[in-house]
Amino acid sequence: MDGKDKKVAVAMSGGVDSSVAALLLKERGFEVAGFHMSLFDAAEGGGAAPGACCSEESSLAARAVCDAIGADFFCLDFKEAFRNLVIVPFVESYLAGRTPNPCVECNRAVKFDALLKDIKGLGFDFLATGHYARRERAVGGWRLRRGADRLKDQSYFLYMLDSPALESILFPLGELTKDEVRRIALGAGLPSAEREESQDICFAGDGAYEQVIERARPGGFAPGPIFDVSGKEIGRHTGIVNYTVGQRRGMGVSAAEPLYVLKILGAENAIIAGPRSELAASGLAFAEAVFQFGEPRPGAFYDAVVRHKSKPVRAEYKGEYRCGQAEDEGRRAHAIIFENPVDGIAPGQSVVLYDGDVVAGGGIIEKAIEK
Repeated sequence: MDGKDKKVAVAMSGGVDSSVAALLLKERGFEVAGFHMSLFDAAEGGGAAPGACCSEESSLAARAVCDAIGADFFCLDFKEAFRNLVIVPFVESYLAGRTPNPCVECNRAVKFDALLKDIKGLGFDFLATGHYARRERAVGGWRLRRGADRLKDQSYFLYMLDSPALESILFPLGELTKDEVRRIALGAGLPSAEREESQDICFAGDGAYEQVIERARPGGFAPGPIFDVSGKEIGRHTGIVNYTVGQRRGMGVSAAEPLYVLKILGAENAIIAGPRSELAASGLAFAEAVFQFGEPRPGAFYDAVVRHKSKPVRAEYKGEYRCGQAEDEGRRAHAIIFENPVDGIAPGQSVVLYDGDVVAGGGIIEKAIEK
């Protein structure tokens, strides 16, 4: 796309990906400005690393890149929105026995909603990010595809972007590999060229979820019972926030065979544990669904990804499904059934449905459908 007479706001973390995205758009003739989001105070984080995508250090790094490429730079305060739309739901979800994905919620509610609205109000034509994903024109609109670099593909985190949203979003790295991006950054002498990637959730460095939860809800979690599948108490857990479905380590229970977390019961502050054979699910139900091309017909088959970087599994869309929590909260749930059983379906995570490398839809997992 020719960028002449077009203004693009680039969401910049200070890392190499968003830096190269800004550089490439500048080279294509866009009027580029970098926008860094200030999302939380250090006191709210659980040991968040200084290099986290929204830290003060990252803001300075993003500004240095904009200075190097001759782009304006802005830092926007999204702390209140991030707390209300990401951190609070993250805490409540964990305390309810679920395993949330805050990166999905940040994209849904903050980056591609609040930020997109703000930059549009400032007269920008597009919002660009350093995600490894592709958008392409389809009949009647736009669709989202996996990034060319399958190892770095981030379309899983972007399934909520429908055609109207994609019309105003650019992914300059979609056709590139990570190695190519590094080479471009080094060749251009960008300050972020050798900056390391942040691997943790930005507000909970080193997986310190319990610190975030304790700050938000002092005394909100406590030790409780571990039951086997028959209902017999076989041990004690250290707090349900420290566990996820499918987890094996940290059980602290002696048994004849390895035990895995099968279910987390938030209301009872309890865990059900059992052998790996009990983890297999024949399908799952999901809510808060987004379908890119309209709700699919029952009987349609897709490749389902049930957690980031998990291997796609073939699944049949079955239509609407009644599953307690989703029904009680007035949300429609949908079901898919796997061709072969899948282990470790974790409520709170996202499931994304692919038709080849095109995102067909997705939603938040409500429950596993057992064998």
